[in-house]
Amino acid sequence: PGAGLRPWRWVEAPLNLPDNFLMFTQSSLFFSLTSGICREGEQLVVGPTDNGIFLPLKVCSIQRNRSACRVLRAGQAATLALGNFDRALLRKGMVMVSLEMHPTVSSLFESEIVLLFHAKTFRKGFQVTVHVGNVRQTAIVELIHGKEDLRTGEKAVVRFRFIKHPEYLKVGAKLLFREGVTKGIGHVTKVIADVKCSA
Repeated sequence: PGAGLRPWRWVEAPLNLPDNFLMFTQSSLFFSLTSGICREGEQLVVGPTDNGIFLPLKVCSIQRNRSACRVLRAGQAATLALGNFDRALLRKGMVMVSLEMHPTVSSLFESEIVLLFHAKTFRKGFQVTVHVGNVRQTAIVELIHGKEDLRTGEKAVVRFRFIKHPEYLKVGAKLLFREGVTKGIGHVTKVIADVKCSA
């Protein structure tokens, strides 16, 4: 299953991992399918890891509302049995996708933002916690296009760099960032790919 899938069937599912995930006794995880169709026995990839790669993962079984389910469609949520997959490799911010999507990851990305509040001036070198979907990581401001700094209420296209590891991002994804009293919103306008899937 999964060979030569048409794009509308490609799986994309952010992983929803609770803080105590690694304390769970069962080898399973909860996820929501944002696009495509996921079938029991299908081969997917999950990632990115801290090294920026995707790992192979087989859909051993699917459960919805505590009942076995063979097919999952976009918009539905379910629990997936991990089988022999090492759950210690999973972290918040990961996604499960079809290998045919050739997923890429990035540490560097640009966003069109609105600075909702900042005590002084928002400029290059400032660090914020960025939230994009299920991704949450500290990023540093690398560049503000056309400006030296920003003040409350101003808009600009800003280049961010994640400081820990690359993430899976998509153009158009909504973004929120904050640090102390600093707050801002926006959307991703450009993703500068680091590496391709290594599964």
